[in-house]
Amino acid sequence: MKKYFLPNTDLGLRDWLRNMANKIGDYATKYGITAMEVMDLQASATDFEALLAHADAMASYGQSVTGRKNELRDGVPPGGSPSVIGTMPTIPMLTTAPGIVKRASAIANRIKAHIAYTVADGENLGLEGAVTVFDPSTSMPRISGTQVLPDMVVIEWVKGRMQGVIVERSLDGSTWKEVDKDMRSPWEDTSPNRTAAAEWRHYRLRYLLNDKPVGLYSEVVSLLVSIGVDTDTTPDPKP
Repeated sequence: MKKYFLPNTDLGLRDWLRNMANKIGDYATKYGITAMEVMDLQASATDFEALLAHADAMASYGQSVTGRKNELRDGVPPGGSPSVIGTMPTIPMLTTAPGIVKRASAIANRIKAHIAYTVADGENLGLEGAVTVFDPSTSMPRISGTQVLPDMVVIEWVKGRMQGVIVERSLDGSTWKEVDKDMRSPWEDTSPNRTAAAEWRHYRLRYLLNDKPVGLYSEVVSLLVSIGVDTDTTPDPKP
């Protein structure tokens, strides 16, 4: 059976990167890891951790905005008071280039292929994964990237051994609706906004196997979208 050391969730990957980044300096000389690679791995772990925390904060913020919007539209219960919208989270300053998993995996594979490699070193660095038996019932899609463009939302996902994914979308973070099935990454959402204002959209994926949904839902990604919204603030020319 094959051993896999890379986690298949963002939270697992965050912890794996942090462990690797904290310890890689002790093994740099033995395995020929350059100072630049060590610095990049450490910065990558910090950036990924910061952006994950920001994504969680933005998801909570988006839900509070949606809730306040609903109260503004529908009112609040008798004797109640409107919800409070917190401050929008500040985007963290990132210093590393995209593709941190590819770069970290390349370093990990070089270490494992080195003539001086030992299992003890691998266990300390997180390179000796447990023996893994493929179990569709516990498989979870990993969303590997997102883009918000003027005319679409792009979601990249990892297919693995599966047939495809079911895409679900929510506009309030709690009520979900299946909007598509996708057999090849990336998936694109071109549906226009419901109003002339930007709106929060929340997405999650679930694997398809033999045309049936299997496994666990992916982690939720929350994006602020303005498809079909006129963002041009230039005044119209006088007639």
